Amino acid sequence: WRNGYFVLAACATLMTIAATMLLAKYGETRQLNSGPQRQADDWRTVVRHPSFLPTSAMIFLSATAVLGSTMHIVPLLTDSGLSLVRAGAVASALGISVIAGRILTGYLLDHWDAGWVTWILLTFSSLGALCLWSGHDNLIVPGVVLIGFGVGTEGDLLAFLLGRRFPAHRFGSVYGTIFGVHALGGALGGIIAGASFDATGSYAVWLLGASVALALAGL
Repeated sequence: WRNGYFVLAACATLMTIAATMLLAKYGETRQLNSGPQRQADDWRTVVRHPSFLPTSAMIFLSATAVLGSTMHIVPLLTDSGLSLVRAGAVASALGISVIAGRILTGYLLDHWDAGWVTWILLTFSSLGALCLWSGHDNLIVPGVVLIGFGVGTEGDLLAFLLGRRFPAHRFGSVYGTIFGVHALGGALGGIIAGASFDATGSYAVWLLGASVALALAGL
């Protein structure tokens, strides 16, 4: 596995070079607004926007449920009765479904309304949590794959929705604030999932709660 980290380091280096080239090409051509139209954008301006609460609620619930589940995916699978070796193999399907979910999300956003795309994919993730909660062997892999779709959904839809729901000149403040909500949800999800297991000796309660949270996020 150590060789994998060398590959990740190489990828990070290549992305840094690519970003530097893009900044050199486009950075100097960016036109900044001046005068009274270019106001200081703080978090108070963001939270007063009518789209802030529903968007934040969707992002928080989905991040809590999805990231909390993926953080615990291997122990969650072994708790379902899988051997450690098989749990690792099934968990690898999660990475594949995350990539597929991102591609599918982007394709659907080009053809369908963003609200329907969000609802469908988050509902799929909710069903994935229910599949894992059921404990049936035949539903474990589909459950992991469907939850993986949610990882691509809640992250990629964030930038897409914010760019259309909020004023463009406030995008930086809006994205930073609501991504903070996303990060908080992901952190709490991992803690709550672990605490739930410690209290009950099983991930069943967590998975049922995650399914409900994802269904609410989709709505």
